[in-house]
Amino acid sequence: MTAGKLTPAEAKSLFHQRGRLNVNGNQGYPVVYNQDGSLVVNGANQQLEGKITGARIPTAC
Repeated sequence: MTAGKLTPAEAKSLFHQRGRLNVNGNQGYPVVYNQDGSLVVNGANQQLEGKITGARIPTAC
């Protein structure tokens, strides 16, 4: 959305596309959660996106 070049919908779509890319020679993938614990992006299993899986999310490092 830099300088208004993307709409919020376009930015969300691009985030999902890039979030599904495998990294580190296909040995890793990103996982992104909402504050409610639902998955935004799961690079390994897109069917889990939008669901609350019960995974524990650290609140501080």
